[in-house]
Amino acid sequence: MELFEAILAGLKLVTVVLGAVFLFYTWRAYRKYGSPQLLILFVAVLLLTAAAVAEGLMVQVLKSPLDEAHVAEAVLTLAGFGVLVYSLVYRAMRTRTPQSFEGAHPTSDVGGAGADTGTTILDAIRRFDRAGYTGQYRVLDDATIECLVCHTKHAPEELALEDVARVEGTSDPDDEGVVAALRCPNCESKGTLVFVYGAAAPAAEGEALRRLHDARPGHS
Repeated sequence: MELFEAILAGLKLVTVVLGAVFLFYTWRAYRKYGSPQLLILFVAVLLLTAAAVAEGLMVQVLKSPLDEAHVAEAVLTLAGFGVLVYSLVYRAMRTRTPQSFEGAHPTSDVGGAGADTGTTILDAIRRFDRAGYTGQYRVLDDATIECLVCHTKHAPEELALEDVARVEGTSDPDDEGVVAALRCPNCESKGTLVFVYGAAAPAAEGEALRRLHDARPGHS
């Protein structure tokens, strides 16, 4: 019995350590990218990690009855899986392609094979980089776009969308998006901006993408 309890305690310790590491990196990613799905994932893993140690803490530390400890563990586990299911539903409800870029594909040699199945975000960025789009842009919370070369903030309509490549996410092929090749009207620098569809995409990005001035041949 003592050996069994020691093995069980060791397994729970490993679970807590792995859960803590996962939580640390998930929280860092959430703080960096602001993705709602990362926050949902953080909460789910937090609940599941708590469930792994709930019984031992309640029985050994709080001196709670074993039945109550079992119930607490079951409730936390159920809540954790419930949050995971919610994240899938949330993703399904949010995942959609902006109508104005349905079927988007490169319109010049800039994007190369950017629209080919299996092309990742990094592939498209490298191709645009070789074509001179070496700068970067970012979308702010109010859907304005900042040029990271001259740090000028623009309404999306002020930026020229010169090319676009449909891509897949680097870690999840279901996370489709576009890499937009833009030109800043203030400093004339050319650069890229990545838009990812689905739950990982802040609402401001979808609005900015829809409002971009499409300067591609045949699209103006």
